[in-house]
Amino acid sequence: MVGWYRIYNPKYEKLDYDVKDTTADQVYEPGSEATNTTNAINAVGNIGLLNSSNELFYPAYAAGVSGEAGSQSGGQMKQYGSKYLAEKGYSHSDILGYYYDSSSVSTGKIKTFTY
Repeated sequence: MVGWYRIYNPKYEKLDYDVKDTTADQVYEPGSEATNTTNAINAVGNIGLLNSSNELFYPAYAAGVSGEAGSQSGGQMKQYGSKYLAEKGYSHSDILGYYYDSSSVSTGKIKTFTY
């Protein structure tokens, strides 16, 4: 969703790319794939996010703190927090709602759409 958002809301408008492969946007380390991560990505393939106004939003995320969920409705998903919530039985949509519903990116519940 970060890349998709940046296509419609350019950060690097005069350059030939939409996101950087650095911590400025997101980082990919070749050879770092893990089966469980790939399976999680594939499970939500073809699902996009919209805020309560039916607009794409920047899905901010950060590492967070291990063993803590992080701020509910903070507008920023936490890597460790999403793991923590998943271990508590939250679904992927519940986790996204925990961070993005009624936050700085959505005045109400976020929505999903398929593509």
